[in-house]
Amino acid sequence: MPGQWTAKTGRTGLLAAALIGAGLMLSACISDQEAVDMGLATKCDGTTIYSPVSDPKGRYWKGTRTEICKGAQRDAGNRDQTMLIDCVANQQLTATARQEMANQRRHGPDYDLRPAVEAQVMRLKLGLSDFAGVQQGLQAAGVPTTVSAGGAEQCKAPATAALSN
Repeated sequence: MPGQWTAKTGRTGLLAAALIGAGLMLSACISDQEAVDMGLATKCDGTTIYSPVSDPKGRYWKGTRTEICKGAQRDAGNRDQTMLIDCVANQQLTATARQEMANQRRHGPDYDLRPAVEAQVMRLKLGLSDFAGVQQGLQAAGVPTTVSAGGAEQCKAPATAALSN
């Protein structure tokens, strides 16, 4: 039965209570940043910079995000993402262009597909492709992508507005 070792009396019970108390005191004394530094927790920081794509119709915006994750070995690593926003349809395409993670079993293999992403953004900029065509081109190049609703609020923001979390 779980917790059975804490129900002991005498010296064994005192030891169990001391261990529990020490654990609680230690957890109260460690800040979040110290937990990250010790490898007990993971913290990801990133900044996204938005700017217009300058396509012929002025319909699309691009966001560039670099995310750095520090802390627990299984979750540490870096990612570069490109977000393309269709301001008229209010859709956002997120493409992970580069990934270098410590635990490849958990997050998949490392890759660098930035040239493929930039080629598709250039096609969009020159008017040679539309939003759906860029999505298909990225998927054909093996770039992990997700499409979600929203993002048009960035189109009204000043160019190069930085958002971080």
